[in-house]
Amino acid sequence: MLSSSAVHLNCFFMEVFSTLMAHQKQFTHRQHTVAQWHLRGFTNAEGKFFRYLQGKPVKWTCPKAECHESDFYEYDFHGRKSDNKFEHLLGQIENNAASRLPDLLNKVPLSQQGCKDWALYVASLFVRSRKYRAQISEPMIANLKAQTKERNYIADLQYTMFKKGELIAANELRRSTDEFVTNLEKNPAFYHVAGLQRHTASLAAALLQKSWHIVQAPQEKFFLMSDCPVSTADVANGSVLPGVGFGKEHALVFVPMTPRLVFIAAPRSFGGPAIAPHAFVDSLNLLTVQFAHTRVFAHVNMVSIKEFVDREIGLIVFGNNAFLAA
Repeated sequence: MLSSSAVHLNCFFMEVFSTLMAHQKQFTHRQHTVAQWHLRGFTNAEGKFFRYLQGKPVKWTCPKAECHESDFYEYDFHGRKSDNKFEHLLGQIENNAASRLPDLLNKVPLSQQGCKDWALYVASLFVRSRKYRAQISEPMIANLKAQTKERNYIADLQYTMFKKGELIAANELRRSTDEFVTNLEKNPAFYHVAGLQRHTASLAAALLQKSWHIVQAPQEKFFLMSDCPVSTADVANGSVLPGVGFGKEHALVFVPMTPRLVFIAAPRSFGGPAIAPHAFVDSLNLLTVQFAHTRVFAHVNMVSIKEFVDREIGLIVFGNNAFLAA
């Protein structure tokens, strides 16, 4: 069951959604998984940065060329089409968050609406990623398929339908079930995007229960950025456990904002320093690289970063060593 905060955020989602539908824009095929304004925070004066891929040369590139896929949030499932709805919705969330960014980075307290805007952005940034789809949504489709193949699945489904007053032949239920699962496999975007609003609202509600901090890197250090930039860790009793749910009591949520600044949502008892210790920056960069899907970004080209990325990228795998079911 959703919390009251999540329900309120769902209502806010619907208001935004209705507004967007009334002002439908031209269809956008090039769909970004990380806001371009966010990536621009890691560029130099020329508006470019360095992209690191495992086992490949470092590339001098720009935000517009990164973290995008064609029709990533589009689906055509059983006659239901997304028609750019989610691309426009995410764009509105990005725009709302961008308007809050100057105050946030300058540590000016946000209004209640400003906090909601920022929480929705951070939550959506996690849920909308390619890594989330590949490691959470798509495996769930595989699990669903396996469940439908279990010995008593059709018999149980037939009995459930019978109790609702519908008598359906077992072979017809098997045919329609197999067709449904096949269509899901052909349309992975549907399973991912259909839950995007609900999951974003739930995670945003968890973020609103935490204290927020902007922490600066010391002069000699800097933060890295990735294509899956929201990372989490449980810090308790002197130990650090990466990849925990946003709502966990001791969970910290990290989002690098610039090479100098990181956003942290933490337990209310967290007393984050204004300037991070060197060891904290190193630990967070390790977390950022391990949470990354395929890409890491930095404002500098360094052999040490390349070696770091080649060795550590993607080692945190959702559903394997992170975000495990309780």
